Amino acid sequence: KDSSFQGNNLASNNYASNILAGGDAVAGINTDFGTTRGSVVQQINKAEYNYALGNDLVVSGVYSQFGSLTNSDVDLNTRTSENTATSTKGSAIAGLQVTIGSSKNTDVNVEATSKYNSATAKESAIAGVGVTFGTNRNAPTSIDAISNNNYANTQNSDAVAGVSVTGSKVRDSTLVVVADSDSNYAQSVNGDAIAGNGVEVGVLTQGSSLVVTADSDNNI
Repeated sequence: KDSSFQGNNLASNNYASNILAGGDAVAGINTDFGTTRGSVVQQINKAEYNYALGNDLVVSGVYSQFGSLTNSDVDLNTRTSENTATSTKGSAIAGLQVTIGSSKNTDVNVEATSKYNSATAKESAIAGVGVTFGTNRNAPTSIDAISNNNYANTQNSDAVAGVSVTGSKVRDSTLVVVADSDSNYAQSVNGDAIAGNGVEVGVLTQGSSLVVTADSDNNI
């Protein structure tokens, strides 16, 4: 309440393997908040120039849960660039996963950026953003997945993922969802090479707006 929380994680220039031990080779940020009121929450996860191998998730991202947000400001950001990540059974590079029970009079910004990575995986090579929320009331929300200049190769899932959003109600709010994937080389055997957006909102009341954009250019 009436507080500021900043969680930063910087992982750069590592050689990391979870082949034997399991778990994440390069860990990210994992937070769970109950009630947040009149506060500022900022989380920045940055993974650069890592060489990572693993059986499961290799380069982790941001996982955040909020019970309720009131009169607050939330900024969640994960950035992965110039990593070489290989997963034999799971995902190579994770994005953002966010769950919000309710949000009122709160600005929420969620962004996952992946550039110049080489990712090979059994499941998602480069994951995007997944957001689940209950009711947004006067809570402008922006969700972005930006993937540029990556090499992504996967077997069972999406090579370059987009944005997945599931919400119950949007009231007097703006919800903006963007998947921007440019200049990637992407290949998937059983999934999408480059995914777009999946948005499901139960109720969108008068006074609210929903903007969904998928922009994919110069990909192979």
